[in-house]
Amino acid sequence: DLSRREGVTMFMLALAAYKALLYRYTNQEAILVGTTFANRNRPELQNMVGYLLNLIVLSTDVSGNPTFRDLLQRERATVLEGFANQDLPFGKLVQELRPTQDASRNPIVQHSLIYLDFPELTVMETLGLTAKHLDIDNGASRFDMTLAMTETEHGYEVDIEYPTDLYRRERIERMTKHLENILESVVEDPAQRLSELPLLSAGEKRQLLIEWNTTAIRYPRDRCIHELFEAEAKRRPGEIALLFKDDQLTYRELNEQANRVARYLRK
Repeated sequence: DLSRREGVTMFMLALAAYKALLYRYTNQEAILVGTTFANRNRPELQNMVGYLLNLIVLSTDVSGNPTFRDLLQRERATVLEGFANQDLPFGKLVQELRPTQDASRNPIVQHSLIYLDFPELTVMETLGLTAKHLDIDNGASRFDMTLAMTETEHGYEVDIEYPTDLYRRERIERMTKHLENILESVVEDPAQRLSELPLLSAGEKRQLLIEWNTTAIRYPRDRCIHELFEAEAKRRPGEIALLFKDDQLTYRELNEQANRVARYLRK
C-alpha cells in the first residue's frame, strides 16, 4: 500500500529502507548499493543459456536528513537512471573510475540488494532440457553484505550473505531486526526523518535504558569515601584505577598522589 501510494515499486521501497539502515549505521551521506540485472532486454537474448548478469551501482544522496517519503522519491530517480544505463558493463565502470583496488573487497560498492518478484523454480524444463536448482556454498561472500528478498505468496523470504570475518551471526540477526523495525515504522508514518526512524527493539531499549543503568550497589554507610578508596587500594593496589588518554594510574599510585595533595593542603 505504501509503495502504491508513493508511486514506487517494492524494489525501490526495499532499497530505500536498506539505505536508511546503512545511513543510520555509518552517518555517510552518499550511500552506494549494487544490484544485478538479467541483461536479457533484447528478444534474441531471452532463451540464451549463459551468465549475462550485470552489476549496477545505485548511488543515493541522503544529505539533509530527509523524510523517508523524500528518500523514496530520490530512490525512484536513482533506480530509473540506473535502469537507463544498465547496459554499461560493471567492469567498464571500474576501468573508467580506477578506484583503489583491494583484494579483500569488491571495487566501488560493498553492499548489494537482490530482489526477486518471483519464486525460484526448483525444476525448470525448456528446450527439451530439465534443469534443477542447486544451492551451492562457495565459502566466500563477494560483498560485505548482500540482502536478498524474494516475493512469495506468504510474504517475503529474506536471506543475508556476509563474510564471517567481519560479522558474527548475532550481529547480522540484530541488523535484520533493525531493518524490520525501520520498515514497520515507515509503513505507519513515512513522513519521519531518517534520524527519527527507530532502530532498536523493545529488548534493546530495555537493555540500554534499564539493565545497563542498574548501577546501584550496596556499600558501608558508616565510612567516608576516601576510607573506602584506601581499602580498595590495599585490596588490589596494582590494578588500574584511572585512565585518561594515554595515561593511567593504579590504585596505589592514585592513593599516593591523593595523600600528597592532602598533606600539602594540611600544611
